[in-house]
Amino acid sequence: MARLFLAALALLSVVTPAAAVEVCKVVDLQLVTQTGEFFLAVTFLGMGVTTVVFVLMAFKAAHEKRKFYFTTCYVTAISTFAYYAMLSGQGWLITPNCRQLFYVRYVDWFFTTPLIMLDLSLIGSGHGYDGGCYWCRYADDFRGFHGEHL
Repeated sequence: MARLFLAALALLSVVTPAAAVEVCKVVDLQLVTQTGEFFLAVTFLGMGVTTVVFVLMAFKAAHEKRKFYFTTCYVTAISTFAYYAMLSGQGWLITPNCRQLFYVRYVDWFFTTPLIMLDLSLIGSGHGYDGGCYWCRYADDFRGFHGEHL
């Protein structure tokens, strides 16, 4: 993970000329406020409790139904770790316009979106990605397009 970040940072330093990089003053930084930290903590706790609930439900479910619960459990567990990283002050960088950007959120989306699509296709067809769930692909494209432009 650190290697990927360093490679991206090296690529940005090659692409962006040194004169174009503006150094932000501490006064100009727009960081998460106390209210934002509160909601990060609430979301972290909610995701953590949800992960535990899905694990417990998976062990109570019939053997053939466990795949539904464990797929959802992986989604919530990955999101729990992402929100913990944001809450503990990791997984962010400062953008050129002096705003805080949580890149860990995009890492979270990279891993959880295919799992969510797998979960939807398991619920819809019961076989996973078998090509019969085209609406899942279009729903993912729709979500991705609108998630990037909010």
